[in-house]
Amino acid sequence: MPERQQKSWWRNPATITLLVAIIAAVPPITTGVQAFFQSRNQLELEKSKQLHEMRQKYLDRILSDVANRRVLEFLVAVEDDQRLKSWAQKELDSTERRIKSKADLYKETIRVVAALANQDKPIDANSTDYAKFWSLYNEELLPVESRDVETMMVQVGTELRRLSGGKNPPSAQLQNLSFGLASTMKRELPQEGAP
Repeated sequence: MPERQQKSWWRNPATITLLVAIIAAVPPITTGVQAFFQSRNQLELEKSKQLHEMRQKYLDRILSDVANRRVLEFLVAVEDDQRLKSWAQKELDSTERRIKSKADLYKETIRVVAALANQDKPIDANSTDYAKFWSLYNEELLPVESRDVETMMVQVGTELRRLSGGKNPPSAQLQNLSFGLASTMKRELPQEGAP
């Protein structure tokens, strides 16, 4: 019986063909697996962004800053989900800053309109208070004012334009609008000493 010669695996054409096919398949498989995980991560990121935007839009549209603060304080106090609790804490901090800024702007607006409405001389379009009112009206209040405050500011602005340059002191209408604006603004702000 003749002695069989054993072929080395690298000399076997079937083995080499199979090995080349496996090696050739590795990059597309690796790329496919990587793309799968990348798209899954991207999807999770988009989902997280969307949830954040939905929560924010809900809170911005539905709740005043004071009510928003109460809801966020509640979430921070009782929520077990750390991601939601962390989000609520960040939003609470942002809301606190916004309330402080809004309170300062509302107080300044109340002061300016009251000064204009209660003066005993005609409305001067070149006065500091008149210029400050229009700065508040056109720029400073825009990011924080509610629809009710915006409506009142438009009415005050219309009356101020009508009175500016005239010879008479401010009208009873302007004084009533000043009182209405102050009442509307104070309702939107947290009461002093309230939690």
